[in-house]
Amino acid sequence: MNSPIIKSLSKILDNEYILETSSGTAALIASLKLGDFEEGKEVIIPSVVCPAVLSSVNLSGLKPVFADMEIKHFNMDIQNITELINENTVCIIGVHCFGITSAILDLENICKKNNIMLIEDCCLSFGNSFENRKIGTFGDTSVFSFGYDKLITGAGGALALKNKEDFLKVSKFLHENKIFQPTTYSHKNIEYQFKNLDSNLNTRRNNAIKFSNLLDEDKVIKPAFREFDIYWRYPCLVKNDRLTLIKLGLDNKTIITSHYPALSKYQFNSNLEVAELFDSKIINLFVNESATDNYIEKVVELINNG
Repeated sequence: MNSPIIKSLSKILDNEYILETSSGTAALIASLKLGDFEEGKEVIIPSVVCPAVLSSVNLSGLKPVFADMEIKHFNMDIQNITELINENTVCIIGVHCFGITSAILDLENICKKNNIMLIEDCCLSFGNSFENRKIGTFGDTSVFSFGYDKLITGAGGALALKNKEDFLKVSKFLHENKIFQPTTYSHKNIEYQFKNLDSNLNTRRNNAIKFSNLLDEDKVIKPAFREFDIYWRYPCLVKNDRLTLIKLGLDNKTIITSHYPALSKYQFNSNLEVAELFDSKIINLFVNESATDNYIEKVVELINNG
């Protein structure tokens, strides 16, 4: 009998080739192993992203290459990606950063043109559509996470594949590497969350609209709002001192986070201008069901008056 994760993702993506893993990281590593790349080949990833993406590339024996960010939709800069591609590039991990839809159709076309593998990272975004296609259907593989503080929490991860051959290859890899196999979780809890996924996404989107409308552009740089986007948290770039603002939030019993650092600075001297801006100025605001109108107004007041 299929698990609730496999059943639900199969229905959402209209795809029968779904596998569960122990985490989103495990799904990324399994995807990279599917490519059977030579050690040291290059994988392009966002410069501002969850460190697990970088770890997955390093653990696979591949070389991460960091693409700069763009401030319109807070995702990888497509022009910079095209400049980074060379004869050693074998894969792009296209992350929907902060839940906001990346330029995934452009990434798909770039990868097809250059015979490069595309891994679509849906760990912070799925359940919505772009260009009449479901998020999670663009990549050669698409990876998902159901760990702490994700759109659905309490389980491990999963990946969607394009065909039976790849499905069988990854199944074999997971069978031989028990650390990547799915963990036990409450099926009832996951079924409930998938059943209420649309409501969850609408809540997040509506709360993001409130932040987008209320935050003062003199105080923050905001991503352009689009109705089809999903928000893990609402990101923006503060123009004042970030540490002071985060402390002010704590003093007023609100949570303002600073995910994610620019990973490029830890491994290469890449001098990525927008990534460096994100590194010092990014903040994230909660948009899940815990973010009541009063809470949002309180956070907005702190930022606008800070």
